[in-house]
Amino acid sequence: MTTSDKRQQLHHFIDLADNKTIEAIYAILENRLASKHTFSAQELESFYDRRKAYNKGETKNYTVQEAHSIIRNGSKK
Repeated sequence: MTTSDKRQQLHHFIDLADNKTIEAIYAILENRLASKHTFSAQELESFYDRRKAYNKGETKNYTVQEAHSIIRNGSKK
C-alpha cells in the first residue's frame, strides 16, 4: 500500500469514526507532530563538549543503577 493509499484510507476511517476515536487520533497526532524539538547552538556545543570529555576519559560513566542511586540518595557510592 502506498503512502497515498494510506492517506486516503485514513481519511475514510476518520470520516466513519465516532467522537471518542477522533479525539484519540487527534491527541496522538497533535502530540507527535508538536514534539519536534530543536536544540540551540549552545545546547549542541555543550553536548559535543561533554562527548569529547567522555571520549578523552576525562569524565566518568555511570550504570543505570548507579545513576538511580545517585538521584535517590543524592550522593555517589
